[in-house]
Order: sequence, then structure tokens, then C-alpha cells
Amino acid sequence: MWKNKNILILLSGQLVSELGIWFGLIGNLEFLQRNVSSHFLQAIFLVVGGIVGVLIGPYAGKMIDIIKKKKLLIVASLGRIIAVSFMFVAIFTDSVWWMLAYSICIGSAASLYTPTLQSVIPLVVHEKELTKANILNFNITTVARIFGTMLGGILLVSMSLFSLYLMAFIAYSILFVLIFFLCFEENNVTKISIIKKNKNKSADFWAIIPEIRKSAVVKTLVIVTLIPTTLIASFNLIIIEISKIQQDPLIKGLIYAIEGITVILAGFFIRKNLVSRDIMKILIGCCFLIGFTQLSLYFADNKWIALVAFALFGLALGTFLPLSSTVFQKHVTKDFHGRFFSLKSMLERIIIQISILVIGLLLDVFGLKPMIVGMGIVSISIILVIFFAFRVSNLSIEEK
Repeated sequence: MWKNKNILILLSGQLVSELGIWFGLIGNLEFLQRNVSSHFLQAIFLVVGGIVGVLIGPYAGKMIDIIKKKKLLIVASLGRIIAVSFMFVAIFTDSVWWMLAYSICIGSAASLYTPTLQSVIPLVVHEKELTKANILNFNITTVARIFGTMLGGILLVSMSLFSLYLMAFIAYSILFVLIFFLCFEENNVTKISIIKKNKNKSADFWAIIPEIRKSAVVKTLVIVTLIPTTLIASFNLIIIEISKIQQDPLIKGLIYAIEGITVILAGFFIRKNLVSRDIMKILIGCCFLIGFTQLSLYFADNKWIALVAFALFGLALGTFLPLSSTVFQKHVTKDFHGRFFSLKSMLERIIIQISILVIGLLLDVFGLKPMIVGMGIVSISIILVIFFAFRVSNLSIEEK
């Protein structure tokens, strides 16, 4: 796979684009602190991009399935470059409205780029290499998250806000150039004119729903994905509460570090040890582990228990996400990949936003310990039901 030019370009582009995203996020927080005093308004500016991404998700998903994916990657990358240009104007004018334009543009580009990338990976690697490609993609995203936030913070201290966004601009420009070197066949692309003329069902975004219902594996895994997504949404809030309980400002950095490291280690482990294994059992086991992690955080006032819990969470997450992506890529018809991954992205964004609000409320009303135990019980209960349902139906997914 390392001799595959296309996958090397995609992974290199993913690294530089993710670094650009984290540089931009650090810059956004700094810009909002300087120009917006209300925490509520700051939150609104931060979530606008995600909301816009959800709204245009159906259109983006349909376009991915009917337009050449290379063109869409180019358009999405160009959109990110334009977005940073809006941020340059915002810095020089101290206008939060230009930052709003940045958020809308960057959210729109993300809603197009991410599902397109998920749709392209199966086209540029052999099926037997698909799991490895997804693991590498997820690990690169994790590395970029760790180093992007760290480097963004360092750069913000040592240079101006404009320079930080200039670094993001350079990263997106590199990605834009790299995409032109991609070369792969897209046999499943349908001409837009034919679709419009015949009003073919394939032009309908919501045609993906019957496609999902046809596969018990896909349908079940979409439900199972809610468990790690909910904990991901509450990740920052839980860490803040743990820091307050332990009265140790260093614990936040340690938790972020150990979670990121174990995510990467999980990727290396499953690449070496996943031959002829039932992937569905592994995915369900990962969710059991996440539920156990939630319950163990009842003892989060102990530093070492908290660190071990997040290490286990990192191992479970680093195993679950790339494997679930592989299952979706194999079990969803390629003609529907764009719409499926767009729908999946929309659902995850909606769940994350709702989870943040609900978990924040539960933390205020009940505190960390009752809330986290409740989450753990609900997660394990859902997984037990799904596990026994799969045992009854005798379904399995093996990695060949």
C-alpha cells in the first residue's frame, strides 16, 4: 500500500488539512475572546459552521454520488482557502461577521470533503488493504489533533493571529495542489444531465434509507456508533469536571496525551492481529469497553484510575472507528457511498450538539458521578441487547 500514490496523496493531504483545521480552531477561540464578551455568543459563532454543514449535508451527499469525486475534493479544498481569506479580512477589520463567513465556508467545505474522502478510499486501495487504509487515516487525524492543538497554542504565543491563519492557509494550499495528482477510476459516477432528465431514484438523497434498512449489519452498526459518539461529545466536559475534582490543572494535559497515544497504539495492534476475526464481535466488545470506561469514571477522583479509564477509551476508540468505517465501505453499495457518509456525518454532528447540551445540563443537576454511571448503564444495556440480537440472527463479519 505504501507504493500506492493515491493513498499517499490522500493521507498526506489529510495530515496538512487537519493541522490547518486545528490551527484555525485555536485562532477562532483567540479571536472570539478578543472581540466577543458573551460566552453564549461565542458558542453560537463556534457552532454555526457545524449547523450549516448539517443543512447542506443532503445536497453534498447527492453530489458525491453523481459528480467526479476528484473535482469535489478540489472544490472543498478551494472552499477552505477562501474561508481563511475571510478570516484575514476579519482580523484586519476586527469584524466578527467576517469570522461568521469563515465558519459557514469552513463548515460547508468539511461537509463535502470528509464524506468524499471516505468514498474515495475504497476506490484507490484493494479491498484487503481497506482496514489498514482506514486505520492510517484515523491515526493521522489523531496525530494532527494532538500536535495541531499543541503547535497552534505555541505559535499563538510566539507570533501574531494573522501568522497562525497564514499557516492554515499554507496547509490548505498544499492540500489543494496535492489533489491534482490523484488518479483513479470512478465507474459509479452518473451524469447529472441524465439524472435530471429521468428523475432517477439515484438522485434522491433519502434513497439511502432503504439501502441502510436492507443490511442488518449496517443498520445495527449505525445504532452502535451512537455510544462512542456520545462519549466523544462529552469528552471535554468530563475532563473539565475531573480537573475540578482533583484540583490538578496538569490532569487535563495528561488525559489528552494518553488518550491520543492509545488511539494510535490501537491502530498498530489491529493491523497486526485482525486476520480472520469476526469484526462485529470486536466492535461490540469495543462498545462494552467504552461502557466500562464510563462506569470506572465514578472513581475519577483517583488520578490513576482516571488515566487508565481514558487509556482504555483510547484503545476502544482507536479500534472501533477505523473498523466501523471499513464495514460501512464494504457493506454499503459504492453508488450510495457519498449519501451514506454524508448522512452519517450529519447524524454525528446532530448527536454531538444535543449530547453536549444534555450532558452539560446533567452535570449541573446531578454532578459527574451520577451522570457518568447513568451513561455507562445505558451504553452497556444497549450493547447487551444488540449482542444477543446478533447471536440469535447468527450474523458475523470477518476480515479477509
